[in-house]
Amino acid sequence: MCVLDFKARAPHVVGRHLLDEPRDPLFTLAASLLSDEDVLVSKPVGIALKYAGLVDEQALVSFLDSHANSMQRAALRYAVEKLPAGVRARYR
Repeated sequence: MCVLDFKARAPHVVGRHLLDEPRDPLFTLAASLLSDEDVLVSKPVGIALKYAGLVDEQALVSFLDSHANSMQRAALRYAVEKLPAGVRARYR
């Protein structure tokens, strides 16, 4: 494997570093981008929320309770992807 193979290494390095960091800035940034209608913005916002929810599901659910009605469909779809089916159904 090449040392520069970022697909294999970057998520592990960055992901482990961010495990102990607060997620408040992520939710603040996501809230500020909710009105952007560009799918190139809304999809990554949803994906970031999805993975933040894997670490802190309650924070994601709280964010979604406040913002789901104003989120772009793509962002919401990605954000709820890893939630349990019962919780996910609340945002459909």
